[in-house]
Amino acid sequence: MSPLREMLETASRCHRAGNIKKAQSLYLDILKQAPQQPDALHALGIIAYNLNDFGTATRLIQKAIEIRPSESRYHYNLGIIFLGLGDETNAVGAFQTTIKLDPLCSEAHYNLGLAFKKMAQFEKAVSCFNQSISINPDDADAHYNLANTYTEMGLHEAAITCYESAIDKNPKLTTAFNNLGLALKAINRIDEAIDHFRKAVQIHPDFVDAQWNLSLALLLNGNFDEGWKKHEYRFLRGKKTTLYPYQMETPRWNGLSFKQKRLFVHSEQGLGDTIQFVRYLPMVKSRGGRVVFETSRPLLRILNGFPGVDELVEMSSERSHAAECEYHVPMMSLPMIFGTDLSTIPSDIPYLFAESEKTRHWHKRMNREGFKIGIVWAGKPDHGNDKNRSCDAELFIPILKLPSTVLYALQTGIAGLTIDSALRDMDNFFELGPDLDDFSDTAAVIKNLDLIISVDTAVAHLAGAMGKPVWTLLPFVPDWRWLLEREDTPWYPTMRLFRQPEAGRWDLVLESVILELKKSLASKGFSN
Repeated sequence: MSPLREMLETASRCHRAGNIKKAQSLYLDILKQAPQQPDALHALGIIAYNLNDFGTATRLIQKAIEIRPSESRYHYNLGIIFLGLGDETNAVGAFQTTIKLDPLCSEAHYNLGLAFKKMAQFEKAVSCFNQSISINPDDADAHYNLANTYTEMGLHEAAITCYESAIDKNPKLTTAFNNLGLALKAINRIDEAIDHFRKAVQIHPDFVDAQWNLSLALLLNGNFDEGWKKHEYRFLRGKKTTLYPYQMETPRWNGLSFKQKRLFVHSEQGLGDTIQFVRYLPMVKSRGGRVVFETSRPLLRILNGFPGVDELVEMSSERSHAAECEYHVPMMSLPMIFGTDLSTIPSDIPYLFAESEKTRHWHKRMNREGFKIGIVWAGKPDHGNDKNRSCDAELFIPILKLPSTVLYALQTGIAGLTIDSALRDMDNFFELGPDLDDFSDTAAVIKNLDLIISVDTAVAHLAGAMGKPVWTLLPFVPDWRWLLEREDTPWYPTMRLFRQPEAGRWDLVLESVILELKKSLASKGFSN
């Protein structure tokens, strides 16, 4: 063995043993003697990558490739660097070259799949992961990421099979248990989903996302006792661990008396959540002194004078109102504090009311004779489940053809700007969304309606809180608050639930709605 080769072997042994400084020194000594030694260049590139010096790593390995382009591992590690940098395009090229040189390199097929997955080229990713598995069937990560890709494609049954394979190869792969639970939940196999979320947290009790997902599945299943407790894991997720109002210096209220003290209650999550849980504020007030309630601007007017609220303030990051209080509590922790179960949900309906003057204003404007229906077909686009909970406005066209129906669109936001001309051209269809400034306007409109038909949005909550007849259209797997199977809800006695019988089939939901509308119209004496 030549002295140079011997130095290279020694450097490699040090590198493998974790003696990085010694290895780096030896590789540099080799390059002093042989500046074109590709193995030393490549190894120094790997060291630079592990030290987060990506520019140097890329330059060194690319130089090694120029000298010895037939070495597959050089291309492979260059692909790993590009993948780490988020440069999927160059990563794809590097891994494809690796595979040309070494078709049986399962790791190259696997990482090529990861690159395609990040580029949302899911079918190519599936092919790569399957190729990797065919070479190395025991690679749990390949099964796992194949499952993740199927999940992205909405192929939940295929994903379930692959997650199960990943777990079979690695029974400690907690993320696979969690994601398997999500896939099972997506096809409404809730009990099985709960089992797998539990398995994830049994292996890793600090797995926050699994605890959170378990809470939502438990609540959906009606297990409020455990569900509310697990729901507190929301404060350990992402930005909520550091941002106002989720971090405060004052003590968290635990439900005990706070007489002669000030309690800061803040709304959280969506506007619909606030409307749903504001019902707890009179119960809060009954246990203490002064209640300061902070919420977002669109709800300020409708909540003005709400029972149990001494000070209603607009949500602000300045924290001035919170700092003046001795205690604080997030609104959605109140059901846990009050031990709410299915039989003890506060249901003193109505608890929100329209202003008389605004109601009269809208009554004059909504002067068309007939059965007046308000419709909402979409929520906010940035909602995590919006693609499942929203539908197309055109699905409501058959309602307009029923006897004596008048439709008022309460839709706001982007969805309200994209109404099909087939709706706009009908003389019993009216758009009100652009003129609704806040929820006090929406409430006044609702007061003048005979029925509200809405997907799962804040408008549905508002109608329910006002005690108006409201039909809520739900996806195949609904949000936790609507529970499973039932057509009614203990949260809103005047609400009726219409559920998708199959994922994505809003057409079947609207068919059921139209059948029920025909019965309702006939019973009220409306005819052509």
